[in-house]
Amino acid sequence: MNRLFFVSICLFSISLLWAKDPAIKTYHDKTVYTLSKDGKRHVIPDWATFVGLGYDVGEIKTIEDAEMEKIPIGEPASQIVEEKLDDNPMRGCPCVSEDAYQYSLHPAEHKTKLFCFVDNKQSKAFFEKFDPKQLNIEHKLVPPSALQSYTYNQTVPESPEMKGCDITINLIEGSVDISQLNSTTGFDKYVCPEMCLPVPYTELPLSWLLLATSPPLHDDSPKSKLISTRSLTCSMTYAELWRDNELAKHHHGHKNSHHNKTSSSHTEKGAESDQLHAHKAMSIALHAMVRRRFEECNEQHLWPHGAAAVTPRKVHGLIVWIGSRSRYDLLASQIEILRNQSSDPNLRIAGWLSSEDQYACRPGTTLCYELSSSNAYFPMMPSTRMNVASTGWSCAQRRMLRGLQHAMLLYAPTFIIVADDDTYVNIQMLNPGGSLDHYIRNELIHNNHIVGSLTLGKKVTNKGFYWGGAGYLFGKKTIDNLNSHVLHGPETSSDKFRDEGKMRYLSVLKQTIEISHRVCKDCAKVEHTDRFFGEGSDKIIDVVGNYANLTTRVIEVCTNIMSPEHTCYHSDHAMSRCLLYAANGFPQHVDCWGTKIGERGTTVGMCMGTDTCGADHLTCHRFYPHPDNALIAKGQYI
Repeated sequence: MNRLFFVSICLFSISLLWAKDPAIKTYHDKTVYTLSKDGKRHVIPDWATFVGLGYDVGEIKTIEDAEMEKIPIGEPASQIVEEKLDDNPMRGCPCVSEDAYQYSLHPAEHKTKLFCFVDNKQSKAFFEKFDPKQLNIEHKLVPPSALQSYTYNQTVPESPEMKGCDITINLIEGSVDISQLNSTTGFDKYVCPEMCLPVPYTELPLSWLLLATSPPLHDDSPKSKLISTRSLTCSMTYAELWRDNELAKHHHGHKNSHHNKTSSSHTEKGAESDQLHAHKAMSIALHAMVRRRFEECNEQHLWPHGAAAVTPRKVHGLIVWIGSRSRYDLLASQIEILRNQSSDPNLRIAGWLSSEDQYACRPGTTLCYELSSSNAYFPMMPSTRMNVASTGWSCAQRRMLRGLQHAMLLYAPTFIIVADDDTYVNIQMLNPGGSLDHYIRNELIHNNHIVGSLTLGKKVTNKGFYWGGAGYLFGKKTIDNLNSHVLHGPETSSDKFRDEGKMRYLSVLKQTIEISHRVCKDCAKVEHTDRFFGEGSDKIIDVVGNYANLTTRVIEVCTNIMSPEHTCYHSDHAMSRCLLYAANGFPQHVDCWGTKIGERGTTVGMCMGTDTCGADHLTCHRFYPHPDNALIAKGQYI
């Protein structure tokens, strides 16, 4: 008997016995479908729909991938209703996201009204020293048990004690004794961005917070360097806080007032002045912290002031993992490789966990409107399965560019790695003295190279791309291009990976100008207009060597074109095109078995799939850190 016929008969028989269609999935895909009586499968888009249809996890039947592929696809099991938005005359503009435009019409007030402190001996000591009225804050103490609200388990309700809180601050024990401080020990924020829901949470030693009342140290002494690198939030150390104009002016003014007083006649007034100064300095620090935590937990269009509270934190490297709160344990395990990193900004490698807590999707916005019957949506780019996957998976495809765009506002690294939540990164290759350290510091930061594992045949693209599971590595030259307000076309008409057709047609400059010309003319100002629009034509003729001045950053244009609502792009396809055709990086292919790169011929492997993860592997997909030693890969994780 034909196996497919046998499987179909069995599933059909089950459906007759149940009052509802059977729910099915494959061994290697979490997407769940219903199998209707006409033999078609219908994707169940989300958990709410799954439960609403009366299913239980134990009812899901698992079949082979090949068998699933043979079952034709029907409409989604439940049509998700999208919330109606206000009319947007600039809809589709590369420089303005739909989220940003809608928010501009209905901005929310983000004045912090209530500071919540975890009730412990440190917070009590803090309020013995500082008067909340002089700090210009409203506060309340919440019991430690209220912290149970900070969980990725969606079945845990918000603690009633948290009601009304705008931020939760947990002051813990810690020392500011310089003899006990060094660049690799003590309290450290390495799990970032900390918890964002139900309200932003931050944790730090009380003694570190008290340093805010001391004048900034601007010398090169060990004391200055160590204190300046203490983290108040993930992306704000004292170095960034000291550069805040308001705090700097306040300390400077207080210092000058002391110089104008004599010690004999102004002792009492001096003490009163010091008290007022300490309160003012602490107030500035607290409000800077809460504003920065809001920025870390929200995308830029939601920031109340538009611009960041402080300058981006300088770090050597940044690893951005893309995942989900449904697999938060996996995200949290990956970032363990960054435990005990140096706080020296020239050495530190920071991590950033991207989930739907920061990068959620509105209901009904994950279906692609441009898919053809063959699932192709843009000539020369790969196909997707956006309309036959769960909403959670489809929303996650937008998260890679959104997470990168956001993190690049908060950090100023010299290199970046972007990886999936089930991708292990070999930190020992990146640390000082590691096999890749010389290549990154002396070559990658100066070259616009995109290091990663390309699909077989390379092809970038006409259906080829970088495997996201193997990760992407790029340096400061590429980062600067992504942060730039100038969008360039390719430098050459072809290279060993890309012919003239790919270079011209996939150029993000080309598409940006075409869309801007129709929708928002101020978005992109072209330098050589005679090379773009001939009489009676709206087609771009030549992009090589040309450029346009933008009203936003290049990375935001990538996100708005390739990862907006209703996108048809898989995250790997969007990232590949952005890095190669917007930042105009040069492909540097690295296979899993090891490829020699750089002047020294360093062997490095980046693996989409492997049974072993060794010392020369920079990344290994479906591996995770060993629970007892995060510097050793364990797995495979499936």
